[in-house]
Amino acid sequence: MLSYSSLSISGAIIINFFNTRIYNFYTDEIKLNIAYIPIVMTIYAIFNALNDPLFGWISDKTRTRFGRRFPYILFGFIPLTIAFAAIWLVPISLVGDINHTFYFNSQPNLLTSVLTKFTFLNPNQTLLLISVIATLLIFDTLYTIVILNWHSLFPEKFKTAKERNIVSALRQVVSIIGVSVAVVFAPMLFDYNNLLSYRKAILFISGFVLVGFLLSMYGCKEVPNNTQKIKNTESYKKSFLEVLKNKNMIVFLVSFFLANVAYLTLMSMIPYMNKWILKQPAEFESYLYGVGVLVAGLAFFLWVKVSLKIGTKAVFIISSVGFSLGLLILLFDLSLPIALITMGVVGLPLAGLLLIPEILLSEVIDEDYKKFGKRREGMFFGFYGFCVRIAIIVESSIIALILSLTGYDANALEQTALAKTGIKILLIAVPIVCFIFGVILMLFFYDLSRKKLEKEKGKKLSIFF
Repeated sequence: MLSYSSLSISGAIIINFFNTRIYNFYTDEIKLNIAYIPIVMTIYAIFNALNDPLFGWISDKTRTRFGRRFPYILFGFIPLTIAFAAIWLVPISLVGDINHTFYFNSQPNLLTSVLTKFTFLNPNQTLLLISVIATLLIFDTLYTIVILNWHSLFPEKFKTAKERNIVSALRQVVSIIGVSVAVVFAPMLFDYNNLLSYRKAILFISGFVLVGFLLSMYGCKEVPNNTQKIKNTESYKKSFLEVLKNKNMIVFLVSFFLANVAYLTLMSMIPYMNKWILKQPAEFESYLYGVGVLVAGLAFFLWVKVSLKIGTKAVFIISSVGFSLGLLILLFDLSLPIALITMGVVGLPLAGLLLIPEILLSEVIDEDYKKFGKRREGMFFGFYGFCVRIAIIVESSIIALILSLTGYDANALEQTALAKTGIKILLIAVPIVCFIFGVILMLFFYDLSRKKLEKEKGKKLSIFF
């Protein structure tokens, strides 16, 4: 269990550093024009629509002497680490100065001054856009191949609700190491508006990513079972459509898509809040993230007990409501003490939300197996990975839209009152709205957890479970 869970260190580093830094890094450090963000995210969305379910289907059909999933993890983790590092190692020649003028022209003339008003005619910005897109697509492909196969091992290796809850909690506790590296220690290694400091930080972070992968190799080995002997001749189209017809699967995907948008928006806006509202140096982000991570780490096994007693569906509902109520604290004040208190408060329900996705999805996979007699973990986790990635895209697009509408200027010495209001909307209102819709869906349309509890307890339960 522990060795298998060790890969969560690498996964947590990669996804948390990516989610919390990517938008701020490209707008404030690399100075990519904010108008390019929707372009990047649209291409990324289309790619993901094909990428995740397809690789899941390929994984399900794979048969080797080492298993279906393990070869992808073993041979993919080093390229993935390199691709992750490449996101942040943007060629200096593409960056230019803070005004987006041509890098090779330190004294802009009239022509370059006019051209820079039109982003598409700025060669540095255009080349930077191409570089960003190419790097992200390569990274996402490798991330899908490795992490999807690791997730797909979860319902195959761990069969009972108790095993799944314990392993899920163990994974999240172990992932605290990765989260700490990504969002607590990393901000201590770089400064705002200092690109070279990011380069030093990424080498440190990438080293931890490799260590996490190496520790997990033994636990990711597959135990030979009957699924290895079964030839899967099912077409991609048929498998794709059968999965999409699963009502509980759709409810799960949409609910956790919304939860991810909420969580990612909050995490992405903390650097903006810290820099422009709290007016603290980058290292203070470590305290904000650190408080939330500490509380979440202490709460995982508490949520295991709650999950085993009242079900994973109830954990989602309670956690979403608690997270929303915690954010309301920021409406009263947005000072240093209040920001720290809020992060501590939301850390408790965050642990519940992080604990249960794979457990809920395993319920859906078990239901699918009973109905069709097919093991399609890769396809199901492919859809889940797609929704997580789409959440990143939607979150980034929402941030781009609201910051643009409120006049945010990455080059300003001080943001306007309207721009600060935009930051607050993204910190508070957007996550709460997402959680409201997610709770409604899970409350009234997801029924597997309730059916399972009814069978175990021998009595009917309320729809709220």
